[in-house]
Amino acid sequence: MKTDPKAEYEKFADAAVHSRREEEGMGRIRMASFVGMAGPLACVLIKVLELSVPKPVVWAILATVPLSLILLVVNYIRLPASLKLSAATIVVALMTLVGAGATFILASQFSLLKAVSAS
Repeated sequence: MKTDPKAEYEKFADAAVHSRREEEGMGRIRMASFVGMAGPLACVLIKVLELSVPKPVVWAILATVPLSLILLVVNYIRLPASLKLSAATIVVALMTLVGAGATFILASQFSLLKAVSAS
């Protein structure tokens, strides 16, 4: 009878292995939050410094919205079950959603969307 290598590995996994998986999962979720918050930061910096930005830069700023949401969903699915409903995960997910929404709102407020739509 052949044994399953994954089951064999899980038999010897200790607390350090499990905590490493959890930290890795939270790191991936935090990456989504970082990307989500980069958009509003860029919008505010453009407005404060009164920069004239080319279309590719505006597209890159607006691309942080779907990118952060995709990263959040994919990494949430990959998150260990013990962390899926933890307070830290929910806060980071909410911050990612707030950042993605703020990017779109600030881009429209600061007239960045007009630069993209004027072809």
